[in-house]
Amino acid sequence: MNFNFRTFRADVDMTTPIFKLGMVFANVEELRKAIDAYNIRERRQLWKKRNEKDRLEVYCKGDCQWKLKAAVDSRSKSMLIKRVC
Repeated sequence: MNFNFRTFRADVDMTTPIFKLGMVFANVEELRKAIDAYNIRERRQLWKKRNEKDRLEVYCKGDCQWKLKAAVDSRSKSMLIKRVC
């Protein structure tokens, strides 16, 4: 099977991470680092509601409506963004 997911490349994308629906990360640690880099760059207060090895939910504190949900994808065996707003 061929999957048409956009893969996150830590060496290129870590300086200015942009999250899109269906984006694939190698593991949860790489996704956490990308979220931290995004948090520093955008100067938002992000809150990790669910921070587990197979699921991650991040919400913005305050008046912004940004949120991200990711989980392990059984097909690709990596972290897949399921929702981003």
